[in-house]
Amino acid sequence: MLDLATGRWTEIASLPSGAASTHGGVASDGRYIYLVGGQPAGGYGTGTNKSFRYDTLNNTWSPWVSLPQVRYGGALTYLNGTLYYFAGDRADRVTVAND
Repeated sequence: MLDLATGRWTEIASLPSGAASTHGGVASDGRYIYLVGGQPAGGYGTGTNKSFRYDTLNNTWSPWVSLPQVRYGGALTYLNGTLYYFAGDRADRVTVAND
């Protein structure tokens, strides 16, 4: 984690097993940081529909709501109290999702 005031990096809780390390959607509601879908392992691996929530006050990750399908590279945004995940590629990594 980068402290913008000091310019210093601090190690925080590691991503849980099964969490995306690339191609995941990320958004925050101010307290929690959400990581949804993506690819859990480096390289050209299998995608995931799992999601996780990081608690910025307690420095902990926890499983959260899973997507109905595997998605790579979708967008996640927080708007008026609701998280929206949309688009990205489907599990075949070729078919673009339009929902």
